[in-house]
Amino acid sequence: MINFIIVAVTILVGALILIWWLYPLVRPWMEAPKHRFLAQEARIESARRKEVAGSDQKRPEV
Repeated sequence: MINFIIVAVTILVGALILIWWLYPLVRPWMEAPKHRFLAQEARIESARRKEVAGSDQKRPEV
């Protein structure tokens, strides 16, 4: 049973790699989740840096 799962997953991954390699027009669709994640990460990091920079400027002098 476990051998069947390993073979099935290996065939599935091989098919996806083959499709990615043979059909360049499919690549943007397959890689879209990665690009959305990277864009979201950049937005969050930018907001965090602005927040940290803003909190340093608003700190009252003691």
